[in-house]
Amino acid sequence: LLEVGWLYESRAELYLARSASRFGSFGLQSLRLSLKNRGREAAHQARTARLTLRSVVELLKIVNEVDDTTTADESEDAELPSAITSALPTFVDTLLGLAACDINSTLDEVVRRVLADASVDIDFRLRRAAR
Repeated sequence: LLEVGWLYESRAELYLARSASRFGSFGLQSLRLSLKNRGREAAHQARTARLTLRSVVELLKIVNEVDDTTTADESEDAELPSAITSALPTFVDTLLGLAACDINSTLDEVVRRVLADASVDIDFRLRRAAR
């Protein structure tokens, strides 16, 4: 919920800065807020990419361990490799990171549309942003 609040607040600040400046998106405050938002988004994406790479490495370990197990022991009752159980937290973190990126991008688009809603007048949109 903190992320949702931060996202709405940062989008609203950006909308208000663009509305208040005669330069619109090219005003100093607007540019500063855009860079801040993009930096946070880049940090989220970098974290997700790092987790994805860790998951790929864990998958490679699992494949190698399964190959070693099947060549060494051809029994039908072979247990799951220990690499699978040790990799589960990494997989869960990766899936949560991907879901968070998806939710953030969807929510960012929703907030942008709410603040740019042309069906209401500019004063109402400014009040939405100020809340």
